[in-house]
Amino acid sequence: MKTKRFDYNFRPLQMNVSFAVDGSVPGRQSYDADADEYTPDYTLTPLVIQPCISCMDKDGLLPAGSVNGSLANIRWYEIVGGVSTLIESTSTSYEITTGGGQAGRIKVKRNAQPKSPVTLEFHAEYVDPRNGQIHVIQRAYTVVCNNSTAHAPQLVLDAADQTIYNPLYDPDKQTVHASLRLGTKECPAENRVFVWEKFRADSNTWTEVGTDPAMDYDVEVAPDGASCIVDRALMGSELYLRCRALYVPGGVPAESKPNLLTDTRDFSGTWASRQVWGVSADKHLGFTVMEAVNQQYRRLYRPYTVEYGKVYTFSAWVKVKYTSGAITLRVAQSNHNNTTPIGRNITDIVKDGEWHHLAVTFTATDPDDLIAHCGAEANLSTNTIYVAGYKLEAGRNENPVWTPAANEGIGQFIELADSAPMKQIAFIRRIPKYEYDITGVPGNIPAGALTIAPDAAIWDANGAIQDPERELLPLWYIATNKPNGTLDYRLAAHGMSPVISTGAMDENHGAVVGLDVLDTGPLCAMEDTDGALFEDADGNIILIK
Repeated sequence: MKTKRFDYNFRPLQMNVSFAVDGSVPGRQSYDADADEYTPDYTLTPLVIQPCISCMDKDGLLPAGSVNGSLANIRWYEIVGGVSTLIESTSTSYEITTGGGQAGRIKVKRNAQPKSPVTLEFHAEYVDPRNGQIHVIQRAYTVVCNNSTAHAPQLVLDAADQTIYNPLYDPDKQTVHASLRLGTKECPAENRVFVWEKFRADSNTWTEVGTDPAMDYDVEVAPDGASCIVDRALMGSELYLRCRALYVPGGVPAESKPNLLTDTRDFSGTWASRQVWGVSADKHLGFTVMEAVNQQYRRLYRPYTVEYGKVYTFSAWVKVKYTSGAITLRVAQSNHNNTTPIGRNITDIVKDGEWHHLAVTFTATDPDDLIAHCGAEANLSTNTIYVAGYKLEAGRNENPVWTPAANEGIGQFIELADSAPMKQIAFIRRIPKYEYDITGVPGNIPAGALTIAPDAAIWDANGAIQDPERELLPLWYIATNKPNGTLDYRLAAHGMSPVISTGAMDENHGAVVGLDVLDTGPLCAMEDTDGALFEDADGNIILIK
């Protein structure tokens, strides 16, 4: 018997792939930097993208139409700046439908940035039921954001992107000025806010200058926030600084009643018991948050000289969740030994671990002692208290709005969007190559001479370095000379013009003097094994080379 095989000759399916924007929310948005608004804002009204997958069987065995309900291995990728990331089911920025007739649908709950579109790449598989052939489906959809700002604010700093600091010649302090421009014009001071931030290498984060008062001694921000002074002699080997700006067309709001307590935005400066309070990693409404963990009777307060008979209001943001103990918003005058002439206990609010704004109004009643201690007190042994945004103002106000003190600048507590204008600069300490040599050492010295007095000559491309010991350390060595073998040098002295003993000389072969010049490095703070900084009697951090 002879045989011959025959099969169906299925013609390939014709797959059609397209995207449809479902609903009234368009697939293109715009951003207005003046108002800091997206139109539409996808975080409020998500963009819905529906992949439409259909097939056509030219053999007529399969019905033509949508095959979304038969798709397998559905996934979306987000591509931003050329980096592709798989969108997980746990993502808060997207919501993906994986089954049913709407399989593949994605809800976009994040905004794109002007000049930085978000590309969403759809992947799925469809199995041809006629022959099991797998069709791989891949198509991209781009979410574009247009810049609708009439004039996008431009932030300019009068410092290079990278400044090389040579401590042998350059001045220690450098002032950096910030400018926010609309077109060719400078933004009015009442319409802008500058925030200066340092890069913290230990946490790999940017935080505002003053967040770590103990270590931010190298940068001083001007009261109006429009400039800062960088003390490059104190910055260590390098400093990374950035400035961010906020433009408010209607003007940055300023309250009529200023905050009488200084440094309450970031708790810099001197505060009673601050050493037992830590700085929280999170902020509240832009304020630095202080926390006390498992502490009893720990008060964080600052004194203020009040006026006899005058009414004041003290307020603060407080958060705590505990099962026992008490939290008190406390105002006391010094001669009362910090007892409580007036206060408010946190037990009269919900103990839910949420932020609550508390305020107490008091009158200065003691003409002999007009120092009011304003702060919060924790009487907890197993819980944590968080405080932020202290404010003391004249008059009665049961719902006070926080305003910076005059020396803190206006509005620096405002949170900035990621799209806010930003400029980053770096300061690097570097001493260029230098040369050195020994002078003043005679080939022969008189018999019985007990010392020699050599000199160090140090120079670079600019000539002789003046006062090199500010940053360089000449080290002198001496060794007994011998006819062969390695000489054994020992450290004999340091400085530009030392006096060195001739005690190492051999009566037949003499001695050899050597010089090495080292960079002493930048000033640095010292800490003990527990990470605590060494301070002098006045509380100033001790810096050494």
